[in-house]
Amino acid sequence: MSSVGSETHPVLSDVQHCLRRPDMFIGSVTPQETDYWEFVREESAADDGADPAASKVRYTVRPARTTVPPALSQLFLEIATNATDQAARPGTGVRNIKVTMDADTGRIVVWNDGAGIPVRRHQEMTESWLPTVIFSEFRCGQNFDDTAERRGAGRNGYGAKCTNAWSREFSVETADGEHVFQQTWRDNLDYASPPSVKTHARKTGYTKITFVPDYARLGVADIGEAVRYLRTFVWHLCPVTDPKVS
Repeated sequence: MSSVGSETHPVLSDVQHCLRRPDMFIGSVTPQETDYWEFVREESAADDGADPAASKVRYTVRPARTTVPPALSQLFLEIATNATDQAARPGTGVRNIKVTMDADTGRIVVWNDGAGIPVRRHQEMTESWLPTVIFSEFRCGQNFDDTAERRGAGRNGYGAKCTNAWSREFSVETADGEHVFQQTWRDNLDYASPPSVKTHARKTGYTKITFVPDYARLGVADIGEAVRYLRTFVWHLCPVTDPKVS
């Protein structure tokens, strides 16, 4: 009989499990050649005699090809759909969602206005702040009531935590109208900065997520090319987001 023990039957933490078996959480991390339609901003010179500032801008699409793992787009969508889901919830007041991507560093920022995450202690993990739990504790979520109508993308309580685990840096900043909360994680959730909670002078809320995916672990050779690919998903989300949101 083979020996049984910790060497042959290790017990993984949630983060270790996510990193070692990503296909269960975010899909394949094996780079694959992918064809897609790239949205391109084209700017042409102003007509003769017209104000030079009156240049013409149009958007078009063109076929493109890249090599990225399917998991990369899932990491982005876990964060982006948090913002669109918030916009779909009644009474949240979301009117603006902004996404910025740095082609040099691969840093991604997703920001939305409206009601931020409540800056308070978690009702069960009473020593932890609610935003900390939301973004770092697996199986935490607000979509476990199967009797409620669900229109958003969230379901299992893994999404944003997986993005955090697969990022070299991940930070959350949110304001609920009374306080501003900020915290940063690094190195695949291995390090967490102390949470910062300050009084918020303005009575408006927002949430801002900034992260740098672990491109090396994902096998991404060209960050700029990967960012161009991810930008197409911003366009894909537009038709399924509340038309009142810009």
